[in-house]
Order: sequence, then structure tokens, then C-alpha cells
Amino acid sequence: MAPPNFSDKNTMTNPPKLLDQVRDKLRVKHYSIRTEQTYVDWIKRFIFFHGKRHPKDMGAQDVEAFLTHFWWLQSNLSKVEEVGRRE
Repeated sequence: MAPPNFSDKNTMTNPPKLLDQVRDKLRVKHYSIRTEQTYVDWIKRFIFFHGKRHPKDMGAQDVEAFLTHFWWLQSNLSKVEEVGRRE
């Protein structure tokens, strides 16, 4: 009988994906599951905002653009809600 083959070629050639790495790191540090979900959600928002580019290919200007956009949305949504309440 042949010994079992424990080497999985898939895990050997493909390193863990970014969000899996984030989840693993947060679990090692014993962050709560809700914190993990929130961090992953914000990372997804950042990635989708930039057209699914990988964060390793982005820099400070990309972070600034994302945060400025988020700030602008928050500022203008509150104004829209205020106008809606008056009507």
C-alpha cells in the first residue's frame, strides 16, 4: 500500500488570496469575527472602487482618492437626507 500523498499541488503553487491572508492574520491576533468582517468589507470596497486592482499595485494617491470619495459621499448624503425631510 502506498503512503498517503499530503502535498496538495493547488496550495503549493497558489499562495493564499489577499482576503484569506487578512482573515488568517486577524484570527491569529484574536480579533472578533465582527471586526474581521468589517476589515474585509472595507478592503473589498477599496478594491472595487479602484476597478479590482490589487492593493499591492496601488499607492498613497489611491488611498487618498478612496477616502476623499468616501468623505464626499458622506457629506452629500447628509445634505440629500436633509432636503428630503423638509419636503
